[in-house]
Formats: sequence, C-alpha cells, structure tokens
Amino acid sequence: MKLSDMLVGLIFAAFGLWMFIASAGFPAAPGMAFGSGLFPRILAVGFMVCGALLAGQQMLSSDPDRWFTRPIWAQSLTGCLRFGLVPLGILFYILVAPHLGMIPTSALILAVFFALLNVRMRVGLPVALLAPIGVYLLFSKFLLVPLPRGLLEGMPF
Repeated sequence: MKLSDMLVGLIFAAFGLWMFIASAGFPAAPGMAFGSGLFPRILAVGFMVCGALLAGQQMLSSDPDRWFTRPIWAQSLTGCLRFGLVPLGILFYILVAPHLGMIPTSALILAVFFALLNVRMRVGLPVALLAPIGVYLLFSKFLLVPLPRGLLEGMPF
C-alpha cells in the first residue's frame, strides 16, 4: 500500500508539531543564549514546512482524493513474497548468526536474496561471498563492534 503524498505530508507536519511542543520544555543551558531545545525546534519547523508543502502539492494535483494506492509489487504473489523476504532474512539472521556466525549467515542470506531477485549469479555470488567479509572487517576492526564469529571462532581475522 502506497500512502498519498497528502497523508504522508500531514503525518510529517503532525510529527513536527509534536516535536516542537515536546522540545519547548527542554532546559536552557546556563550561560548560553539558547537552550537544548533549539536544534529539535529547528528540525520540527523543517518537518512542518516540508509536510505542509508535500500535502499542499497533493491538494493541487489532479487526483487529490486518493489516500491509498496499491503499489505495483503488491499486485502479484511473487512481489508480495519478495517483499516478505526482508523480515524473514532479518529473523533468520537473529536466530542463526550467533551459532553460524555473521559472515556465513550474511553470505547465505545474500545468496538467497540474489537468487530470488533474479540477480545474475556471475555477479551475485561473488558479492554474496565478499560483502559480508568486508562488512565484518569494517565493523569488527575499525568500528570495534563485536559481531558473532560462530563457526569461524578460531580464524585469525
């Protein structure tokens, strides 16, 4: 389901209004001309302005009454199954990665995703194998985020 620009704009404007009201009670910083609520209020005004512009643009368009439209991918069973792959992949990672490890689990998920999304295996398989290694090295060595090693516990990297 695709939400109309008017509905999305109204949601953003309402969120901006809520954020503006909530940040009004933030305490002032001692010795400063502005308090801790200044930046959230600036963001809130941006949300309200952009939301109002988006809703206004939809009102001026030729089809202002459509609040919901069904996206193209939702018109077929294959598209709905492909959409459901993402939460299933996340759930699979949460359940399997502590035991199998981040690299094999991610490689398996990517390989399945690429196969079901009709990515050429000549491109998809090397990416599915090398991308998790790159992500693992980036997070574990540079950002110092511990990721599950699983079966690769004894490996030197």
